[in-house]
Amino acid sequence: MGYRFHAGYQAKRSGCRIQLLSQGYVKFGHDLADSSLSLVQFCPLSGSPGKPFRVEMLEVPNERIKVACEDLGMPLTDWKSSKELLFGLLSKAGYKDMVPEEVEGLARVMISSLAGPKGVVLEGQIDSVDVLQTKIEYAYEGNRSKPQKEWIDASELSRCGT
Repeated sequence: MGYRFHAGYQAKRSGCRIQLLSQGYVKFGHDLADSSLSLVQFCPLSGSPGKPFRVEMLEVPNERIKVACEDLGMPLTDWKSSKELLFGLLSKAGYKDMVPEEVEGLARVMISSLAGPKGVVLEGQIDSVDVLQTKIEYAYEGNRSKPQKEWIDASELSRCGT
């Protein structure tokens, strides 16, 4: 079964919000996705010194989650330590005074978006970041014959301010 998940979260004290769009497939009889793709757009809040950037995340069976950020020159790499990786990306994008609990919360919602409908973080399930919106499309057909990196067109996730 395919799914699509669109969500927005905000880390007020760290000065950013994210919009994410995930798509994946859950095998019959399983609870979590075995393969998925997520695009995550980071946007600075008003007064934040940070700049916008986009992250791509891939999950394939029996492998670590892979993450890339073309905007900041990071090629596809294993997501080993989510907190350190995300702190590094935010710092490189110019964000200052990031709150560790918020960065950990952002990492949690990003990783969870790859898990499928039963794994995503909804309102009331997290305190470290604000849940702005969530929408799950169950039984999403999609085109699984395409390469995984093409399941979501980049234009489907709006850039900051649009």
